[in-house]
Order: sequence, then structure tokens, then C-alpha cells
Amino acid sequence: MLIPVLDGLQHMLRTSDGGLDLMRSILVRLMEEKFGDVFAVNLLCVATVVDPRFKLIAFDTDERRQTAISATIGVMSKHQTTTTMEGDSPAATPRTPNSTASSKPSIWAKFDSANVATPADVTARQTDSAQLEFDQYVAQPPISRSSCPMRWWAQHKPNYPMLSSVAQTMLCVPATSVASERIFSKAGDVITRKRNTLAPSKADIVIFLMDNL
Repeated sequence: MLIPVLDGLQHMLRTSDGGLDLMRSILVRLMEEKFGDVFAVNLLCVATVVDPRFKLIAFDTDERRQTAISATIGVMSKHQTTTTMEGDSPAATPRTPNSTASSKPSIWAKFDSANVATPADVTARQTDSAQLEFDQYVAQPPISRSSCPMRWWAQHKPNYPMLSSVAQTMLCVPATSVASERIFSKAGDVITRKRNTLAPSKADIVIFLMDNL
């Protein structure tokens, strides 16, 4: 929700009339300095698109929309690449204990990869299916902002398998730094000028107790 919230707040400050005009302009400038161009961050664009409450609404220019669409379809293709390679590889079918450790070197790695479809064929097939699924998704109207996007995805996962996988990855990340800021504040109360020789392990224990008791 970073892009919709930030863009909406900046729009509100820019279009408001009367009152503290100077303060509004300062707030807009400070937000631009802190966050920069959030529309240029692909991960933020994808996270906004897969949120069924917003989709492409926040991307109000052709350049922003194209960037968001390309980034989302690219991530969808990557998710489908993993699924396709795991499903098409003959070595993946038996799923023996020795073949599951893909991170370990194997003398069969070259042969296993050769049995998968060529990258060009896989990419073309994935791009078409990803584009079709994406078009069907954005053709539906956004849901209410008060609705839970994760519940919506749980219900519509069979209709949009690639997008639901992307949404599960993107929307589970908390969009707040309040918890970490509170920890920093508590650490400042524990480690002071008169109490600056605490061992790191002991300081961790004290901060943990202060935060949980």
C-alpha cells in the first residue's frame, strides 16, 4: 500500500487550497526527498498491482502503467518458470531424497537441464499465459478498500494461479516500521551514557524483556 498511500497523500497536499500552503509544500518536498520516485521501484509497483483493491488505479500515466505491467508480468513469468521446470524435468518426477537437494552439486545437473524445454520456447509460452491471466485480472473491477486482499486471493487462487503466487509473496510483507522503531527507542533507554558498557548479549536480553513484559 506504499504507492497508493504516498501518492494519494501527495496529491491531497498539492490540490488543497487555503490554510498552511507553505507547510503543505514542505511536506511534499520532504516526502519526495525521503521516498524518491516510488513508481520506479519495480517491487513496489508489483505489490500494488497484485493488491485487488488498487490494481492499476495508482498508475495514472502511460509510462507508469507500462512499467507496472511489465514488472508484474516479468515476476509472473519467473514464478511460472520455476513451476514449469519442476514439472517438466524428468528427474523431478520421482522426487527421491537425493534429487531434492538442488543446491548441492550434481553430475546430472547438465543432463537434467537439457531435458527441459528450450528457454525461448518456455519464455514464449509463459509470456502468453502470463499476459492472458494478467489481462483477465485487471479487467475485473477492484474490490472495496475495506476488504481483505488475502481473503480475496484465497477465493480466486484457482482463477489466477501465477498472480496469486506473486501476491502471496508480496502482500505478506508488513508495510510498517513501527515495531523496529519501538525497539530502537527501548534500546536507547537501556544503553545510556551511564550504562554504556553492557555486553551485547546482555543488552539483547534486557531489551527483549522490556519489549515483552
